[in-house]
Amino acid sequence: MKIILISLGAFFPMALAAQAGCQNVPAPFREIGRVFELDRRATLTKIVLPAALPAILAGLELSLNIAWLGTFGAEYLIGTGYINGMGDGLGAYLAAAREYARMDQVLLGVLFLALIGFALDRLIIGFSRRLVSWRIA
Repeated sequence: MKIILISLGAFFPMALAAQAGCQNVPAPFREIGRVFELDRRATLTKIVLPAALPAILAGLELSLNIAWLGTFGAEYLIGTGYINGMGDGLGAYLAAAREYARMDQVLLGVLFLALIGFALDRLIIGFSRRLVSWRIA
């Protein structure tokens, strides 16, 4: 159930970004493919995919953030006794700290969540800069 929740949350932003990126390939780029008589596969790999890559990576960044929030939310709600018994992840840790009014542990958990989210964000931005260095300053 957790995996389905996370997958559904992360799939649609990625799919919509990929679709928008592929549809917004400039017409002159497609014309170049016709001039060089590229087949469908070559047009896709040599023209459409590189032109759509910045939009795809933006969708990947958004999907990663949604997946991280979904992971925490699913683990918090599903793994803490609200549906099927106590879990042992960060969400369960935060829920238990909240139940016992341990504000220091709650703040530590929130700080840990923020650090992981920041690290994931930096990771995907670094990946994007290396992959499409011609577009990202």
